[in-house]
Amino acid sequence: MASSSGHEWLDHCVDKFGLRQYFGKNLFSATDVPNGKPAPDIFLYAAGRMGFSPSACLVLEDSPSGIMGALAAGKTAVGFLGGSHILNGHAEQLRSAGASHLANNFAEVAQLLTCLW
Repeated sequence: MASSSGHEWLDHCVDKFGLRQYFGKNLFSATDVPNGKPAPDIFLYAAGRMGFSPSACLVLEDSPSGIMGALAAGKTAVGFLGGSHILNGHAEQLRSAGASHLANNFAEVAQLLTCLW
């Protein structure tokens, strides 16, 4: 997970929702890098720490700045519309930022993954 949130919040969230087993220590914060989103820093940092080239990564993002950062890092960017904070018109914002695909929920993300990989 490469997030604009700080490490304390990331740890809280993965533990609260029982996701630690899926992420382990692979939680990367914008506080780890010089520039936050829309700069590519956090995405390049996360890929490097995990031993992947940016082109081998897919980013699931709910913000236009995150989409732009992912693209600047050379990654495929999927716009995620499943959050409770998403308002009307957000799909167009993510698409305008460069999202190659949009997903309304995690089932659609899973379907995209089977098609893309």
